Amino acid sequence: MLDSIIRREQYILASSARAPADLLRAFALNSHSRIRQQVAENPRTDLQTLANLLTDPDPLVRAGLAYNRALPPAFLQQLAEDENADIRYELAENAHLPVALLEKLSDDENPYVAHRATKTLARLQISAGDTGIAA
Repeated sequence: MLDSIIRREQYILASSARAPADLLRAFALNSHSRIRQQVAENPRTDLQTLANLLTDPDPLVRAGLAYNRALPPAFLQQLAEDENADIRYELAENAHLPVALLEKLSDDENPYVAHRATKTLARLQISAGDTGIAA
């Protein structure tokens, strides 16, 4: 029981916008993938830790990186080339990706990834049309 309480607290801390970088680095080494996933999603996580998480053996953790708005373009590119289609699918759902990367994913060999990227691009075009911004 104590172990589950500690894990829950670590999970909450790993997702905190105020989590210190050293704590996030430590949590990135946690044996529980859900905690590492929260670190991957946290925009306060430093670049070296994010780079290490790019090669995490658990696809759940790598998929978490797809939602980190602070992820550098080179890291996004690496995720777009991940062998796991679920990770590419998560990335294709992210409307904050560069359009060029979404276009690349719309040609993905996996039809679900390609369809999701196409839908995200369409959603972006509709949003741009609503605001008068050119897509």
